[in-house]
Amino acid sequence: MHEEASCIMLIRRLQAHLEKQLNNDLQKLDLTMSQAGGLAAILEAPDKQLTLKQLEKKMGLSQSVTAGILSRIEQKGYVTSYGDPNDRRIKIFCVTPLGEQLCEDARKMILQTEKQFLSSLAKAEQDDFRILLQKLLQST
Repeated sequence: MHEEASCIMLIRRLQAHLEKQLNNDLQKLDLTMSQAGGLAAILEAPDKQLTLKQLEKKMGLSQSVTAGILSRIEQKGYVTSYGDPNDRRIKIFCVTPLGEQLCEDARKMILQTEKQFLSSLAKAEQDDFRILLQKLLQST
């Protein structure tokens, strides 16, 4: 099978390219895509806090990888954590004001990168592309 003929390989190449570009851009903010994703996931939660288990599910990562990401952004002062008063084994994470500002800055960078990435498509094609991506994600 030719790599160009495989949708899976094309998607993988796009993902790798975008991740590399975004990580390079976010480096200016002392963040990675994974770290920005963790901050955004917490901020999108109804009460702006999530447990480690909830973050694992939202991010689609293993507990150890999620814990490592959160540990690094906690060391940088972007999140704080505390034990659940009802069950000390459960750790809850909240974004600090510094983390909120960085998340907003990261969001702007990501939107700019997305705009550049999609610039070769007409508006209708961009809309169709987004719909198709959502459809594919819902089928997994």
